[in-house]
Amino acid sequence: ATLSKQKEHPGYSDEIALYYGRWIEMVGGIFDENVKLLTPLKEKYNLYGLTNWSAETLPLAQAKYDFFDLLDGIVVSGAEKIVKPDPALYHILIDRYRIDPRETLFIDDNPENIQTAKQLGFQTLHLTPQINLEQELKNRGIID
Repeated sequence: ATLSKQKEHPGYSDEIALYYGRWIEMVGGIFDENVKLLTPLKEKYNLYGLTNWSAETLPLAQAKYDFFDLLDGIVVSGAEKIVKPDPALYHILIDRYRIDPRETLFIDDNPENIQTAKQLGFQTLHLTPQINLEQELKNRGIID
């Protein structure tokens, strides 16, 4: 990605190299209290990711964060050239992994993404800073 972007924008070659070369330093921290919930969830459920990450930077994040190893599959908007909340991206997830939306809890922090998931029949949880994910999952009987 770096070389192609540098060719497209030669006047910004150094900046582009810095962006991709040091991208992982710009990634904020993960939400440890939420990520720790993936392990007990994995014991009972299949876990999937639906992300608007770029195809170029996702491998860097996967190398840095072990929680990606807990996912049974992931659909990356950058690879599919479609972004949430476009329903087509959700359909790729549904079709590729044979997911039944009625039996799937979709968690996201973006209300537009939640709305699309609801329209497609997913159970949803709009994750806001005020929500304690662990307690919410307990309230729904998903974890003990």
